[in-house]
Amino acid sequence: MLKSGTIQSLPELPAPLLTVYLDTISTEQTIRGLKPDYLTRFECQAKLIAEAVPTSDLPLFFEQVQRAGTYLRDHPLQCRGVVIFAGLNTWEFIPLQVNIEDEARWGTPGLAQLFWLMDEHKPTASC
Repeated sequence: MLKSGTIQSLPELPAPLLTVYLDTISTEQTIRGLKPDYLTRFECQAKLIAEAVPTSDLPLFFEQVQRAGTYLRDHPLQCRGVVIFAGLNTWEFIPLQVNIEDEARWGTPGLAQLFWLMDEHKPTASC
């Protein structure tokens, strides 16, 4: 469950930063069997968006890609999805218990999918 303070602070995160949404429900391993499928998908997404990252941002971009990749590799995930916001002085890791679409972007925080998920999966109260 997301805390309201976290939700309110997300639009204020300083750019540029890496936003990553990963579906982690898949337990398939890559052909080499060394890493989870979601880590391979993340690395492919990072390579694709690197082509559009301004040259001046590339060192910070690759640093954040490595930071997120190391975290994902070193911490087994017990959730259906994750959202990561990683920047120079930023690290937000949000585990999710709902299905999400893989997405990665560089720049301002990518919040559209997270806000959509929050709207679709509103908590309900039973009497």
